[in-house]
Amino acid sequence: MDFLINYINVLDDCSILGTEFNNILQEIFTIIKIAVPILVLVLCTVDMVKAVMAQDEKAVKESLSNSIKRLIIGVVVFFMPTIINVLLDFAGMATGVCGIE
Repeated sequence: MDFLINYINVLDDCSILGTEFNNILQEIFTIIKIAVPILVLVLCTVDMVKAVMAQDEKAVKESLSNSIKRLIIGVVVFFMPTIINVLLDFAGMATGVCGIE
């Protein structure tokens, strides 16, 4: 029985992965939140400039389509930690994210 109580306590204080791993994971998410919007902006701009310089209607439409796809993927990646938090909160397992935002 003591084993079960200790196991539950470990789950509650998020020490399964360790605080160092949680900190590294938080830093990775922070870098992603900064890099993704910059990368989306640069890639969309480069594609649009290439399409406009080529003066090809089809290339402009394809570039616009790619830009919209990149924007949607960028928004999903940017908000992924928030989406995970909300889903785990609805499932009643909000302590599983250990404060990673």
